[in-house]
Amino acid sequence: MDPTWTSSPAASSPGNMEVMEFISMIKSMMCTAVLLWYTVTIVAAYGQEFKVGWARVQRKPRLAVFFVAMFLVATVHQFLAMAHLLLFGKKATRGFAHFLMGSFYGWFGPFLWGPFVFEGAENLPRADEPCIYLANHQSSVDFCSIYTFPNKAHVVAIAKSSMKYLPGFGLMTGLSGGIYISRGKKGTMAMMLELGKKRIAD
Repeated sequence: MDPTWTSSPAASSPGNMEVMEFISMIKSMMCTAVLLWYTVTIVAAYGQEFKVGWARVQRKPRLAVFFVAMFLVATVHQFLAMAHLLLFGKKATRGFAHFLMGSFYGWFGPFLWGPFVFEGAENLPRADEPCIYLANHQSSVDFCSIYTFPNKAHVVAIAKSSMKYLPGFGLMTGLSGGIYISRGKKGTMAMMLELGKKRIAD
C-alpha cells in the first residue's frame, strides 16, 4: 500500500501564507535598497572623478570598471576580514585586511592605468619603520599607489568620516586600521594625532 502524503493545515493556513509573503516583501525591499546604495555610490564616485581627478584616469570604460570592481571586491573582502576579526582579534585583522586590499589594488590599479613609477624609491624607509606619508590626494584612483610602494609598508589611511559609508570599502578601510575624521570639527586634529600615535605603536 502506497503511503499517502498530506500537507499540514498549519503550513498552508492563511496566517502562515501572509507571514511568508511579508518576509518575501522584506527581502525584496532589502535587496532593492542594497542595489540602490551601490548604484548611487558608484555613480557619485564616477561623477566626482571628472571634477577633480586626473585626465589620465578619466577614461569612461576603465573608470566604470574600476569603481564597480572596487566596491564589489571590497564587499567580498569584508566578510573574510570580519571572520578573521572574530577568530584573531582587531590588531591581527588590521594586517590581514591590509593584505587583502594590497593584493587586489596593488595589481588592479597598474592593470588598468599602467605601472606606477616612484621617483626616489631608494629613500623610502623599511616597511617596519614608523613613518608618516603625506599624499597630494587628487583622484579616487591614486590611493592604489600606496599598495605598490617598493618597501611594502602597511599604510594606515586618514579619511573623511563619510567614507565609512562606502559599501565594502568603508568597512575594509576601518578594519585595516584607517582613521576617520570629521573635517572642521573641534578636536579633530588632537584625535587624529592620538589615534595616529596608537597606529604607529601597533
